[in-house]
Amino acid sequence: MPTGPADPKTLVAALRASQTIDLAEFLKACAAGIGELMSADGVHAYLRAAGDADLQLRSSWPERRKGSQRPPGHMDCGLIALAGREGGVADARRLRPGGTPWPGGEGRGVVVLPIGGGEGEEAPGVFLAVTGAGRSFFAAAEVAAAGGFLRLVRPAFTNVRLVGELRETAVRDDIAGCYNRRHFETFMGEEIARARRFHSHVSILFLDMDNLKSVNTAFGHAMGSRSLQEAAARIAGGIRKIDKLFRFGGDEFCIVLPETDTGGAFEVAERTRQALAGSPFLLAEVGGVPLSASLGLATFPEHGSAGEELVQAADRAMQNVKKTGKNAIGIAEPLRPSPVRRRSAGKSGKETA
Repeated sequence: MPTGPADPKTLVAALRASQTIDLAEFLKACAAGIGELMSADGVHAYLRAAGDADLQLRSSWPERRKGSQRPPGHMDCGLIALAGREGGVADARRLRPGGTPWPGGEGRGVVVLPIGGGEGEEAPGVFLAVTGAGRSFFAAAEVAAAGGFLRLVRPAFTNVRLVGELRETAVRDDIAGCYNRRHFETFMGEEIARARRFHSHVSILFLDMDNLKSVNTAFGHAMGSRSLQEAAARIAGGIRKIDKLFRFGGDEFCIVLPETDTGGAFEVAERTRQALAGSPFLLAEVGGVPLSASLGLATFPEHGSAGEELVQAADRAMQNVKKTGKNAIGIAEPLRPSPVRRRSAGKSGKETA
């Protein structure tokens, strides 16, 4: 087994990881390097996003194998302290937020290693390496090899993170503060690819603000922009950390819901509808303006196989319900006929066939 950064295998793995400035590719290459050096069954990268307390899953190695379990979308941020500078042994029974267990790790050795983190600086995330079934620990030489590899790629991670921060600024909407449409294609493509790999779902909600143009007419475009900011804040307050909100332009938003089927997405849609219609907008600015939204829902793979296809399906569902009234939810037509062809929610929020 390799014992330090001078080992040729470690150097090759570090060079491979250092040749990209894309965060996703960097994490993928690092996870692969750690997996090979430690002879791990799987390696998963978790990062803390801005404003989040928990760690979010960002990459996994290797690709899903038949019978393997998908790692949790979130891990407890306490793993950062456990990893320290050199790595630490974790208990699979206390990995997830709130100390809940990860069944996929029980009976296996689990080691956490820091992602980045210079001298005196807390690491922004961890790599979680897992042994194969029937193997309850990693050898010290394996952990040392992975540690040497991560020391070599630490400067590269600093550069990758700086580039990522610049890209994050570029994909934010100037008015609403959420993600912009330019970022939707990339994110949606990644989520659909992940859903295919793990045989799961991803849903989208296409949302059109009702009567927002009346705010522009009565109070000016500055108040219209303020309404968009308030709408984005209300929507973001009712979705999970792994969900993403995008402004498509004008008064349209799109919410992407990973690992969410149609039933779960409908619950989010109804919660969003109520959050927007439940109280007036612009209370401090103009004394209050009632606004609402109409939503369309589409799910991969039932309603489409690509991001643009899902958007079109959700948009059609939204337009259909707006023909009979606003402040409503429509569900896209399935690609294949089914007994229930369409459901929507009216102002009461109740489904109708």
